[in-house]
Amino acid sequence: MKLVPLAPEPEIQERQRHVAELLLQRYPEVSEPYVEKGIEKGIEQLALHQFERRLQRPLLKHERETLHERLRRLGPDRIADVVVDLSPAELLDWLADPAAG
Repeated sequence: MKLVPLAPEPEIQERQRHVAELLLQRYPEVSEPYVEKGIEKGIEQLALHQFERRLQRPLLKHERETLHERLRRLGPDRIADVVVDLSPAELLDWLADPAAG
């Protein structure tokens, strides 16, 4: 598939944008993967914020990776339960435990 280059002229850019909007209205399924990806990213950012707020510090890189993996594996409901139900010390233990679920 060949991409249409973005025109340097604002008027042409506006027409390109309008055509894209019309195509998305006609074929809404085209945007679904992007919407889903945006929702997932928003959930990840929210979970990260909740963990960092609960622990009162930024997560380390390996902790962020663990959270990301568990969010995919366990789902957002379980992650929300963990961050609300566990004490900060228990939350750290949960992040450190490879078998935690």
